Formats: sequence, structure tokens, C-alpha cells
Amino acid sequence: MEGEPMSAPREFTASRTILIVVFAISFAAIEGAVVHYLHMHFYPDGFSFPLQEMSPHFLGVEVTRELGTIIVMFTVAFLAHGQWWGRFAWFMIIFGVWDIFYYVWLLVFEGWPPSLMTPDILFLIPAPWAGPVLSPVLVSIGLIVSGMLVLFGLDRGISALGKRSWIPTLLGWGIILGAFLQEASTILETNDAGPFNWWLFGFGMLIWAGGIAAYAGKTRSGIDKPSGAFT
Repeated sequence: MEGEPMSAPREFTASRTILIVVFAISFAAIEGAVVHYLHMHFYPDGFSFPLQEMSPHFLGVEVTRELGTIIVMFTVAFLAHGQWWGRFAWFMIIFGVWDIFYYVWLLVFEGWPPSLMTPDILFLIPAPWAGPVLSPVLVSIGLIVSGMLVLFGLDRGISALGKRSWIPTLLGWGIILGAFLQEASTILETNDAGPFNWWLFGFGMLIWAGGIAAYAGKTRSGIDKPSGAFT
């Protein structure tokens, strides 16, 4: 009616979600194709540890490619929502879908990895990350669930994560990152990966799950404190 304030349009819509998921899957195909070519060049018999020697120039190109990948995903996430929390949520979803389908496309292109327990180099920034394929897949599932919860909450007026959500989330992410980077020195010295610390990784995932559960409860209750982010 005339004179009544108009409600803000919902930004977490089915059409937008489908388009962004299609982008993430397509971008994963590009990433998978690039890595497939790398495997064909450096590991003609199939990727495995120990790692082949790469020149500093080649490593620099790879780091640049990884930075470019993150920037492309963040740019799409930035355009997908009008609020910073929403943009970060979309980034989590894009990253999670992209990472899972990266392995799907590698499986299509070259039949790799042979199992979810196959070790892989995950990132080179800030140091070589390593872990079984299952570990980044689990993180990606968590990112997708977290991102969807935040977007759902924003559409219900929940403008901030709250300390009970973001503190365990950041702590959990830090512990998970520590599990991935624990082998960095070994990789840099020997080009090989040691045993993955599933205990440390699982502990980080458990703490992160607590943060997700806290936000899910806040979203379900529909209670918002209008003091902005990090309240």
C-alpha cells in the first residue's frame, strides 16, 4: 500500500544460485584441464609423490595462476550480493563447488585421483599445502553449508554471525590450515609428503561445525542484533 516501506528483495534466489553453481562447475573444468596438462607434462605415468622439480619461474607462474583463480571467484561473489557477509557467503559456496568439481573433472579427464585417500598438493600459498583428496572435499562441503546458511540468514534479517559463530569458525579454519601446512617443511625439503594429521584436521572441523551449528540456531530463531558485523 502507498506509504508503507517496501521490503528488501531477496538475494538468495534459486535462479542466482543455479547460475553461480554453473559458473563454479565450469571454472572447475578450466582448472582441471590446466592441471591435467601439468600432470601430462610432469607426471606422464600419473601424479604421485615425490614431486618433480620445477623452476622458480614455473613456480611463480603457478602462484600467479592460483592468485588469479581466487580473484576471479571473489569478483563473481562480490557481484552476487549487496552486503559483505553475502559476498563472503557466495565466495565460500563458489570455492566449495569449484574445489569438489575440480576433482570430478580430473577424474573425467585422466581417471585421477584413484581414491579419496590419494595425497595431493592443494595450494602453494603461502606454502605448499598437502593432504588426502578427502580433506579438501570435506572442507568444501563445510564451506557450501556455511555459505548457504549465511545467505539464508541474511534474507531473514540476520546481519551478523555473532561471536558464538565467527570465533569457533575462525579458530576451526586456523586449525585446519595448520593441518594442511604441517607438512610444508617436509615437502620443501624432500618434495614428498608425510602422513596427514587427521586428528588435528578433525579437531578443526569439529570446532568449525560448532560455529555453523550456533549460526544455524540463530538463523532458525530469526533473532537479530542490529549492531552490524562481528557483534
